[in-house]
Amino acid sequence: MSKISVILGDITKQNCDAIVNAANTSLLGGGGVDGAIHKAAGSELLDECRALNGCKTGEAKITKSYNLSSNGVKWIIHAVGPIWRGGNFNESVKLKNAYENSLKLCANYKEEYVNQCINLVKNKLHRFNGCHNLSLENCEKKALNIIEKNPLKTVAFPSISTGAYNYPLKEAASIAIDTIKSFLEKNNSLDEVIIVCYDEKTFNVYNSLVDND
Repeated sequence: MSKISVILGDITKQNCDAIVNAANTSLLGGGGVDGAIHKAAGSELLDECRALNGCKTGEAKITKSYNLSSNGVKWIIHAVGPIWRGGNFNESVKLKNAYENSLKLCANYKEEYVNQCINLVKNKLHRFNGCHNLSLENCEKKALNIIEKNPLKTVAFPSISTGAYNYPLKEAASIAIDTIKSFLEKNNSLDEVIIVCYDEKTFNVYNSLVDND
């Protein structure tokens, strides 16, 4: 099975193929990890995110990494975790889905990125009556060229929803580790999944769950 690692550090400083952004539903940046990733990646990330028209809670979308490519990061997965509302609004299901959909996106990033790019072009062509077939063909070629140069075998996650969204840390960590382990048992597309913790308390909780495996 693929390796799961837990480290203490800054997710924007990681040298891995993809990092996961704990995004909000607008995908337009915010505080915490979200703001740090947008700042490190630069304004072009915001431009691409704006074109994606948001993301529902529990779902995930993929973008290029822009300035983070200097660290070796090729992709950013934007996952929207739930806001904690006492546990009575399917928060656990939504958090599990945020991790699971991010992992599925990593495993199927080639098809997902091409389809995402094509859908963006279709929306623009619909509005501006562009040259449909030629534009779609060019879009697909560009997307395939990006994919060919940027394989995705390692991914780093933050602790989703445990910051400003106030999800209880131990419960969130348990959901995260269980979901990652379950996915990796069935899928061998990733070599390593890294949990990047922003403080010692978070690190200790996640690390204890991995060590107890």
